[in-house]
Amino acid sequence: MAGVTGGVVAIGLFAYRYYVDNLWSWDLLTVGVTIVVVKLTVLTWYHFTD
Repeated sequence: MAGVTGGVVAIGLFAYRYYVDNLWSWDLLTVGVTIVVVKLTVLTWYHFTD
């Protein structure tokens, strides 16, 4: 649950900084994308091995 919350917060902060400050925050984008990729990889692995 904490990982999903962290991903949502990171993507939300990235979107806020992009739309309000017109600033690309590469660190937040990297954290958000990494969490999404890990989550999808784990879900795919469980789908095929369960």
